[in-house]
Amino acid sequence: MKKLYCLLIFLSVGLWGYAILPTHFQFRHYNIENGVSSNSISAILQDSHGYIWLGTDNGLSRFDGNQFAFHQKSNPLYSNLHTSYINTLCEINTDELWLGTENGVYIYNPVKATFTPFTQKTNDNTGITSWIMYIIQDKEQNIWIATRKQGIFQYNTSTHKLTRETTMWLSTY
Repeated sequence: MKKLYCLLIFLSVGLWGYAILPTHFQFRHYNIENGVSSNSISAILQDSHGYIWLGTDNGLSRFDGNQFAFHQKSNPLYSNLHTSYINTLCEINTDELWLGTENGVYIYNPVKATFTPFTQKTNDNTGITSWIMYIIQDKEQNIWIATRKQGIFQYNTSTHKLTRETTMWLSTY
């Protein structure tokens, strides 16, 4: 009798767990034939408004769930965007997209649809001009920019100062 109860409990838990799992997934594949500006995508970000942003080797793409919009350097409206390769993306304060490229950082304002090169320099007049690997914002609103050849920079959004980090403490747990 005890074995029968155990078997019933096992089957009911197993079948109930199976019943709540979806059994059919639906995927859509996008490429250059149906909307994406390039098949080479290096960064994906969903912003606070729900848009999906793609950094590609042919500019920036925005997907609204139905169609793609392109932001490319070949467009005369984006004369400040001097590169096609977008390596990394970071949303800052829900109203800016920071783009890491092969030759520095650009700030995209989605409301105005404008690109602005990030030209801030450190106290010793060093600007960020190399390949950008990552851009993140910490909880104090500082923006950290990791480059391939110039090291790591911190941009303080309160003081608008850019500093190059020469000492980095790393910890593991």
